[in-house]
Amino acid sequence: MPIAELIREKIEAESRERQIRVLLACESGSRAWGFASPDSDYDVRLVYSHSPDWFMSLQETRDTIEVMDDVTTIDLAGWELRKALRLFLGCNPTMNEWLLSPIVYRQEDAFVERLRELMPSYFNPRKAVHHYLGTARQIMRHHLDGDRIGIKKAFYVIRPIAAAAWIRDLGAQPPTDFARLLEGTPSPEIQAIRPHVEQLIAIKAKAAEKEPIRLPQPLSELFHDVFHALEESAQSMPATTSVDPAPLQSLLRNFLNA
Repeated sequence: MPIAELIREKIEAESRERQIRVLLACESGSRAWGFASPDSDYDVRLVYSHSPDWFMSLQETRDTIEVMDDVTTIDLAGWELRKALRLFLGCNPTMNEWLLSPIVYRQEDAFVERLRELMPSYFNPRKAVHHYLGTARQIMRHHLDGDRIGIKKAFYVIRPIAAAAWIRDLGAQPPTDFARLLEGTPSPEIQAIRPHVEQLIAIKAKAAEKEPIRLPQPLSELFHDVFHALEESAQSMPATTSVDPAPLQSLLRNFLNA
């Protein structure tokens, strides 16, 4: 059975078992970004809603789903609608990336298209840049050894730095797809390292995720000089301080699982 069909069957089975309405089911992680390795998991992410009765329970109820199938390497996880909208309200780049994922298994068009329309209104450049730089910082802190790093972890630094540069220069959520990010960025630092990144993508497509590499000089400079320059520029980026929750309240009411 094709993997996409198997994923859709798992989504449908979870929907029936949990009595939820799946509003979005998409790929996240390296497959959505466009640089998966042969052994990459399928990181399927959901936004789903319950019936109004779910909110009336006195018992504490989880607002997340986490299901890992080690046989098929399908990692199914997601957020309940109210949680997802609260995160979107506060500009959560992960939620934004799901909405812009190039690999979608299931969606309610009216829901996804409305949130995409609203994204610029809730986008907080400073917060988003700190999110991406924080991701890169953590990976470098734990996985960079001099100029050596696992090939998977290298991309987990390169991509967020490129995303931060996109936000600095365009003030908007960067594309989820890495190729579109590289092709569309006006950032000279990112354009300069494109040939080296494209070589790494070709290597990663055939290599195990933990395959170690030695960074070429331009990428080493990206990890250090460009990263620190972005950290400094983040302090002067605009930060949204007040947003109107009413459009999201309307979405919550309209897409409860009636």
